[in-house]
Amino acid sequence: SIGAEGIANNVIRRNDVGLRFSGDCTPNPLRITSSDLYDNTSFELREESSVPVITTDCYWGDPTSTELNQNQLNLSRIFDQRDSGAYGLVTIQNPRVTPSGQIVGSPPTITQQPQPQTVVAGNPASFLVAAAGTTPFRYQWRKDNNPISGATNATLVLLNVQTGDAGGYAVIVSNSAGTATSSNATLTVTPAIGNLAIRTITSGGSTFPVLLAVSTPVGSDVNFVEEALPVGFTPSGVSGSGTFNFSTRKILWGPLMGNQTHQLTYTLQPPGGFQGSASVSGTAYLAGTAVAVTGDDMVSMIPSGTPATLGLSQMFGFWTISIAGEVGRSYRLEARDNLNSGTWQSLATLIITQNPRLYFDGDVVGRAQRFYRAVLVE
Repeated sequence: SIGAEGIANNVIRRNDVGLRFSGDCTPNPLRITSSDLYDNTSFELREESSVPVITTDCYWGDPTSTELNQNQLNLSRIFDQRDSGAYGLVTIQNPRVTPSGQIVGSPPTITQQPQPQTVVAGNPASFLVAAAGTTPFRYQWRKDNNPISGATNATLVLLNVQTGDAGGYAVIVSNSAGTATSSNATLTVTPAIGNLAIRTITSGGSTFPVLLAVSTPVGSDVNFVEEALPVGFTPSGVSGSGTFNFSTRKILWGPLMGNQTHQLTYTLQPPGGFQGSASVSGTAYLAGTAVAVTGDDMVSMIPSGTPATLGLSQMFGFWTISIAGEVGRSYRLEARDNLNSGTWQSLATLIITQNPRLYFDGDVVGRAQRFYRAVLVE
């Protein structure tokens, strides 16, 4: 049993459990006042009795002091009827954020504040704090004043940032002598950019002129565009500041000024005797974000043959494309929804075994319009 005044003016730390009540304790309620309970390994207080416990003017350390600052109903390191209805409830009144017992060392002071930053969605972001004072330090990062689970290091790293991660980030640094709270650093997240660069390929007989239309957003001055050429192909007439690396087979332009549309050009030279098709790929970089170049991506040099004839018919209530061409030859069927924008998408490569060859496009359902073409590939 405990006297009517309860437990007062104690420093209880560095145990497995700071205080543990069990059985039919008296008095009712149990009171803990003006005490420091912190740095206990499992629980600061484990309430397993049937009577309530009321704490007043007590210090609970960190991270429990962070939870108190957030007006949580209970502390994660207190075990009571919130864990089991058979136990009494712990009520916390007027908690303190600094201990009243003997303090060794100096409290932390922030020497380097976390800095605000702006990133494009999909990229990482990081915040760093530095502090002076008696070590070791404990850290608890917060976003918009809410604790971030597991964020207990001097550096906070956010991977694959999305727009929902935008907000104010701060950290509470604590040691045995006290706590210090950093200033808020604002994270601004801008949406990822699509269609940053669009490629158009035309046929120049034995060569392929290529045009890249690159639109860089306002305020983004450091941008690069990279084109990867097929094996054996070489470029000529590379425009502007573009350079070709023979070992990597890539053309690189940049940096490109923001708030402008850049016209980047080159002519693709196929190797001698080339026949068939090859693909070109490219990447546009904006503030560290990689965005694939869109538009045309295929070059073809096909021996003369019979062009395909396309038709549309209905079969079992569904639209079906019919392809009539040279038997034994292969044709690549492509589709797009708008002749003025977008790119041709490959649907299938079909060998003409008989005329006509039929193909059902399952993606046509729900589209306002659809255009098709057949490309002879061999």
